[in-house]
Amino acid sequence: MSVVPKSIAHFGPEGSFANMVAREHFGKREFVPCQTVGEVFGFVTSSPEHCGIVPVENSTGGIIQETIREIARESTGKVQILEEVTLDVKLALLGREGVGITKVYSYFAPLDHCRSWLRENYPEAQLVSVGSTPKAAALAAEESGAAAIGTQKSAELHGLDILQYPIAIDVPNVTQFLVIGYEGQSFPGEAETEGFKTSLVVKLANEAGSLCRFLSVFDAQGVNLSRIESSPVLGEPNTYRFFIEIEGSEGDAAVIGALDAAQASSISIRSVGSYPAVSRYQS
Repeated sequence: MSVVPKSIAHFGPEGSFANMVAREHFGKREFVPCQTVGEVFGFVTSSPEHCGIVPVENSTGGIIQETIREIARESTGKVQILEEVTLDVKLALLGREGVGITKVYSYFAPLDHCRSWLRENYPEAQLVSVGSTPKAAALAAEESGAAAIGTQKSAELHGLDILQYPIAIDVPNVTQFLVIGYEGQSFPGEAETEGFKTSLVVKLANEAGSLCRFLSVFDAQGVNLSRIESSPVLGEPNTYRFFIEIEGSEGDAAVIGALDAAQASSISIRSVGSYPAVSRYQS
Protein backbone atom coordinates (compact mmCIF):
# COMPACT_ATOMS: atom_id res chain seq x y z
CA MET A 1 0.00 0.00 0.00
CA SER A 2 1.50 3.31 -1.09
CA VAL A 3 1.00 6.16 1.40
CA VAL A 4 2.55 9.52 2.13
CA PRO A 5 4.67 9.29 5.30
CA LYS A 6 3.73 11.75 8.04
CA SER A 7 7.31 12.05 9.25
CA ILE A 8 10.68 10.81 8.07
CA ALA A 9 13.38 10.05 10.62
CA HIS A 10 17.02 10.04 9.62
CA PHE A 11 20.37 9.41 11.25
CA GLY A 12 22.21 12.63 12.03
CA PRO A 13 21.13 16.26 12.43
CA GLU A 14 20.19 18.79 9.77
CA GLY A 15 23.07 19.20 7.36
CA SER A 16 24.05 15.50 7.47
CA PHE A 17 24.21 13.42 4.32
CA ALA A 18 21.23 11.36 5.52
CA ASN A 19 19.25 14.60 5.89
CA MET A 20 20.37 15.62 2.40
CA VAL A 21 19.29 12.37 0.75
CA ALA A 22 15.99 12.36 2.68
CA ARG A 23 15.14 15.82 1.33
CA GLU A 24 16.21 14.88 -2.19
CA HIS A 25 14.17 11.69 -2.15
CA PHE A 26 10.98 12.84 -0.41
CA GLY A 27 10.82 16.59 -1.02
CA LYS A 28 9.03 18.78 1.50
CA ARG A 29 8.12 16.63 4.50
CA GLU A 30 8.54 16.71 8.27
CA PHE A 31 12.03 15.41 9.04
CA VAL A 32 13.05 14.05 12.42
CA PRO A 33 16.82 14.03 13.15
CA CYS A 34 17.99 11.10 15.30
CA GLN A 35 21.29 10.69 17.14
CA THR A 36 21.61 6.96 16.48
CA VAL A 37 20.49 4.39 13.93
CA GLY A 38 18.65 2.58 16.73
CA GLU A 39 16.65 5.72 17.43
CA VAL A 40 15.52 5.80 13.78
CA PHE A 41 14.29 2.21 14.06
CA GLY A 42 12.52 3.04 17.32
CA PHE A 43 10.77 6.02 15.73
CA VAL A 44 9.55 3.91 12.81
CA THR A 45 8.42 1.12 15.13
CA SER A 46 6.26 3.61 17.03
CA SER A 47 3.92 4.13 14.07
CA PRO A 48 3.29 2.63 10.61
CA GLU A 49 2.70 6.17 9.35
CA HIS A 50 6.39 7.05 9.70
CA CYS A 51 9.42 5.93 7.78
CA GLY A 52 13.15 6.33 8.25
CA ILE A 53 16.43 6.56 6.36
CA VAL A 54 19.62 4.95 7.67
CA PRO A 55 23.05 4.46 6.08
CA VAL A 56 24.06 0.86 5.41
CA GLU A 57 27.40 1.11 3.59
CA ASN A 58 29.98 3.65 2.50
CA SER A 59 32.36 2.74 -0.31
CA THR A 60 35.33 3.92 1.78
CA GLY A 61 34.25 3.36 5.39
CA GLY A 62 32.48 0.04 4.80
CA ILE A 63 29.39 -1.47 6.41
CA ILE A 64 27.47 0.44 9.09
CA GLN A 65 27.30 -2.33 11.68
CA GLU A 66 24.61 -0.67 13.80
CA THR A 67 22.22 -0.78 10.83
CA ILE A 68 22.91 -4.47 10.24
CA ARG A 69 22.38 -5.26 13.94
CA GLU A 70 19.05 -3.41 14.03
CA ILE A 71 17.77 -5.16 10.91
CA ALA A 72 18.85 -8.57 12.21
CA ARG A 73 17.21 -8.16 15.64
CA GLU A 74 14.07 -10.25 16.16
CA SER A 75 12.51 -7.35 18.09
CA THR A 76 12.58 -5.19 14.94
CA GLY A 77 9.31 -6.96 14.19
CA LYS A 78 7.43 -5.73 11.16
CA VAL A 79 9.90 -3.04 10.16
CA GLN A 80 11.06 -3.75 6.61
CA ILE A 81 13.45 -2.32 4.04
CA LEU A 82 11.31 -0.44 1.52
CA GLU A 83 13.93 1.07 -0.78
CA GLU A 84 17.66 1.42 -1.30
CA VAL A 85 18.80 4.98 -2.04
CA THR A 86 22.34 5.84 -3.14
CA LEU A 87 24.20 9.13 -2.79
CA ASP A 88 27.33 10.18 -4.65
CA VAL A 89 29.10 12.02 -1.85
CA LYS A 90 31.18 15.12 -2.45
CA LEU A 91 32.87 16.55 0.62
CA ALA A 92 33.76 20.09 1.62
CA LEU A 93 36.48 21.41 3.90
CA LEU A 94 34.87 23.90 6.29
CA GLY A 95 36.62 26.41 8.53
CA ARG A 96 37.66 30.06 8.85
CA GLU A 97 39.34 31.92 6.02
CA GLY A 98 42.86 33.01 6.87
CA VAL A 99 43.20 30.80 9.95
CA GLY A 100 45.79 28.00 10.05
CA ILE A 101 44.32 24.51 10.45
CA THR A 102 45.69 22.42 13.32
CA LYS A 103 42.77 20.01 13.77
CA VAL A 104 40.17 18.46 11.45
CA TYR A 105 36.90 16.98 12.72
CA SER A 106 34.60 14.64 10.80
CA TYR A 107 32.65 11.39 10.89
CA PHE A 108 34.87 8.29 10.52
CA ALA A 109 33.99 7.55 6.88
CA PRO A 110 34.84 11.04 5.47
CA LEU A 111 38.06 11.04 7.49
CA ASP A 112 39.03 7.67 6.02
CA HIS A 113 38.16 8.83 2.52
CA CYS A 114 40.13 12.08 2.83
CA ARG A 115 43.11 10.75 4.80
CA SER A 116 45.59 10.89 1.89
CA TRP A 117 44.34 14.31 0.81
CA LEU A 118 44.69 15.64 4.35
CA ARG A 119 48.15 14.14 4.72
CA GLU A 120 49.22 15.93 1.54
CA ASN A 121 47.58 19.29 2.28
CA TYR A 122 47.53 19.47 6.10
CA PRO A 123 50.22 17.02 7.26
CA GLU A 124 50.46 18.51 10.77
CA ALA A 125 46.71 18.60 11.46
CA GLN A 126 45.24 16.29 14.11
CA LEU A 127 42.36 14.18 12.75
CA VAL A 128 39.46 13.67 15.16
CA SER A 129 36.50 11.34 14.52
CA VAL A 130 33.10 12.42 15.90
CA GLY A 131 29.51 11.17 15.66
CA SER A 132 28.43 13.04 12.52
CA THR A 133 29.60 15.61 9.98
CA PRO A 134 27.28 18.33 11.41
CA LYS A 135 28.75 17.66 14.87
CA ALA A 136 32.18 18.12 13.31
CA ALA A 137 31.12 21.47 11.86
CA ALA A 138 29.71 22.60 15.21
CA LEU A 139 33.01 21.78 16.95
CA ALA A 140 35.04 23.52 14.26
CA ALA A 141 32.91 26.65 14.67
CA GLU A 142 33.76 26.80 18.38
CA GLU A 143 37.49 26.14 18.20
CA SER A 144 40.21 28.35 16.75
CA GLY A 145 42.37 26.54 14.21
CA ALA A 146 39.84 23.72 13.75
CA ALA A 147 38.20 22.68 10.49
CA ALA A 148 35.61 20.09 9.53
CA ILE A 149 34.86 17.82 6.60
CA GLY A 150 31.19 17.66 5.74
CA THR A 151 28.42 19.14 3.63
CA GLN A 152 28.20 22.65 2.25
CA LYS A 153 24.92 22.98 4.17
CA SER A 154 26.80 22.52 7.45
CA ALA A 155 28.91 25.59 6.64
CA GLU A 156 25.74 27.65 6.32
CA LEU A 157 24.24 26.25 9.52
CA HIS A 158 27.35 26.87 11.63
CA GLY A 159 28.68 30.09 10.15
CA LEU A 160 31.78 28.55 8.57
CA ASP A 161 33.54 29.28 5.29
CA ILE A 162 33.80 26.68 2.55
CA LEU A 163 37.57 26.49 2.27
CA GLN A 164 37.54 23.98 -0.57
CA TYR A 165 34.88 21.99 -2.45
CA PRO A 166 34.98 19.29 -3.54
CA ILE A 167 37.93 17.55 -1.90
CA ALA A 168 39.46 14.09 -2.37
CA ILE A 169 37.52 13.41 -5.57
CA ASP A 170 40.07 11.08 -7.17
CA VAL A 171 38.35 8.05 -5.61
CA PRO A 172 34.54 7.68 -5.91
CA ASN A 173 32.71 8.08 -2.60
CA VAL A 174 29.27 6.47 -2.52
CA THR A 175 26.94 5.87 0.43
CA GLN A 176 23.98 3.52 0.29
CA PHE A 177 20.96 4.27 2.47
CA LEU A 178 17.94 2.13 3.33
CA VAL A 179 14.41 3.49 3.60
CA ILE A 180 12.69 1.53 6.37
CA GLY A 181 9.03 1.31 7.31
CA TYR A 182 6.25 -1.08 8.28
CA GLU A 183 5.71 -4.27 6.33
CA GLY A 184 3.26 -3.77 3.48
CA GLN A 185 3.75 -0.01 3.29
CA SER A 186 5.39 1.90 0.46
CA PHE A 187 6.80 5.41 0.60
CA PRO A 188 7.95 6.04 -2.97
CA GLY A 189 10.29 8.90 -3.72
CA GLU A 190 10.74 10.53 -7.10
CA ALA A 191 13.90 8.79 -8.36
CA GLU A 192 13.81 6.15 -11.09
CA THR A 193 14.20 2.49 -10.17
CA GLU A 194 17.34 0.70 -11.35
CA GLY A 195 16.40 -2.82 -10.24
CA PHE A 196 15.16 -4.82 -7.28
CA LYS A 197 16.84 -6.44 -4.29
CA THR A 198 15.69 -8.80 -1.57
CA SER A 199 17.18 -8.91 1.92
CA LEU A 200 17.11 -11.85 4.32
CA VAL A 201 18.06 -12.56 7.92
CA VAL A 202 19.24 -16.16 8.14
CA LYS A 203 20.17 -18.41 11.04
CA LEU A 204 22.30 -21.43 10.19
CA ALA A 205 23.44 -24.50 12.08
CA ASN A 206 26.80 -24.01 13.82
CA GLU A 207 28.52 -26.78 11.92
CA ALA A 208 31.08 -27.22 9.15
CA GLY A 209 29.79 -26.42 5.67
CA SER A 210 26.46 -24.89 6.71
CA LEU A 211 27.16 -21.51 5.09
CA CYS A 212 28.58 -23.13 1.97
CA ARG A 213 25.50 -25.35 1.56
CA PHE A 214 23.19 -22.39 2.05
CA LEU A 215 24.95 -20.19 -0.51
CA SER A 216 25.23 -22.96 -3.10
CA VAL A 217 21.46 -22.93 -3.77
CA PHE A 218 21.67 -19.34 -5.01
CA ASP A 219 24.53 -20.26 -7.33
CA ALA A 220 22.47 -23.16 -8.68
CA GLN A 221 19.60 -20.79 -9.53
CA GLY A 222 21.86 -18.08 -10.99
CA VAL A 223 20.92 -15.57 -8.27
CA ASN A 224 23.64 -13.06 -7.39
CA LEU A 225 24.39 -12.22 -3.75
CA SER A 226 25.41 -8.57 -3.39
CA ARG A 227 25.98 -8.49 0.37
CA ILE A 228 26.51 -10.92 3.25
CA GLU A 229 27.23 -9.82 6.82
CA SER A 230 27.21 -11.70 10.12
CA SER A 231 25.63 -10.37 13.30
CA PRO A 232 25.99 -11.97 16.77
CA VAL A 233 22.83 -13.32 18.40
CA LEU A 234 22.29 -11.60 21.76
CA GLY A 235 22.58 -14.05 24.64
CA GLU A 236 23.93 -16.89 22.45
CA PRO A 237 27.75 -16.73 22.36
CA ASN A 238 29.37 -17.95 19.13
CA THR A 239 25.99 -17.91 17.38
CA TYR A 240 25.32 -15.63 14.44
CA ARG A 241 22.60 -14.47 12.11
CA PHE A 242 23.52 -13.54 8.57
CA PHE A 243 22.19 -10.49 6.77
CA ILE A 244 22.07 -11.44 3.09
CA GLU A 245 21.17 -9.22 0.16
CA ILE A 246 20.36 -10.77 -3.21
CA GLU A 247 19.64 -9.20 -6.58
CA GLY A 248 16.08 -9.68 -7.74
CA SER A 249 12.55 -9.55 -6.40
CA GLU A 250 10.80 -12.21 -4.32
CA GLY A 251 8.47 -12.59 -7.29
CA ASP A 252 11.27 -13.63 -9.69
CA ALA A 253 11.21 -17.31 -10.60
CA ALA A 254 14.92 -17.80 -9.88
CA VAL A 255 14.62 -16.12 -6.47
CA ILE A 256 11.56 -18.20 -5.59
CA GLY A 257 13.45 -21.38 -6.49
CA ALA A 258 16.53 -20.36 -4.50
CA LEU A 259 14.52 -19.43 -1.40
CA ASP A 260 12.55 -22.70 -1.52
CA ALA A 261 15.79 -24.68 -1.66
CA ALA A 262 17.43 -22.51 1.01
CA GLN A 263 14.78 -23.46 3.57
CA ALA A 264 16.28 -26.94 3.81
CA SER A 265 19.78 -25.55 4.45
CA SER A 266 18.91 -23.18 7.31
CA ILE A 267 17.38 -23.09 10.75
CA SER A 268 15.32 -20.01 9.87
CA ILE A 269 14.96 -17.46 7.06
CA ARG A 270 13.20 -14.13 7.56
CA SER A 271 12.61 -11.75 4.67
CA VAL A 272 13.23 -8.14 5.70
CA GLY A 273 12.21 -6.61 2.39
CA SER A 274 11.99 -6.99 -1.37
CA TYR A 275 12.47 -3.48 -2.68
CA PRO A 276 13.59 -1.20 -5.50
CA ALA A 277 17.09 0.23 -5.73
CA VAL A 278 16.69 3.76 -7.06
CA SER A 279 18.92 6.00 -9.15
CA ARG A 280 21.76 7.86 -7.45
CA TYR A 281 21.46 11.33 -6.06
CA GLN A 282 24.32 13.85 -6.18
CA SER A 283 25.40 15.68 -3.04
